[in-house]
Amino acid sequence: MKNKTLNCIIVILTFVVTITNSLCMIYNSYFSKLDRLPKGEFMFSSMSNDLSKTLKVYKVDINTLGTGIRAEVVQYKNKKSTTKNIYWQLNKDTAIVSWTDDNHVQINDEIVDINGEGFDSRKKIVLPKTNL
Repeated sequence: MKNKTLNCIIVILTFVVTITNSLCMIYNSYFSKLDRLPKGEFMFSSMSNDLSKTLKVYKVDINTLGTGIRAEVVQYKNKKSTTKNIYWQLNKDTAIVSWTDDNHVQINDEIVDINGEGFDSRKKIVLPKTNL
């Protein structure tokens, strides 16, 4: 009787841990943040109009997903710099960059607020309509 109870507890705990791990993996796959992107190969940089920010653009090759573009902004303030990823787009291998003002930059067709969350193509997936 004691062995059955112990086995039942082990099975339930294993099930709970498996479900929890699966949910965490799904969450991290679809709702990951821009700060955990691969580094990539440096392509070019662009300075803001006020010269206090630099946008650095990288080309990232991922075996299973293809080529992507990652951009990070480096802000200079009080002799210190902070770096933040602001752009991620898969299936692109080039980037066209232009600063619209000191806080917004256009990368390809997306205008990105450098103080906001940034642009992440994984969050902008649109499924095609089907005729069923």
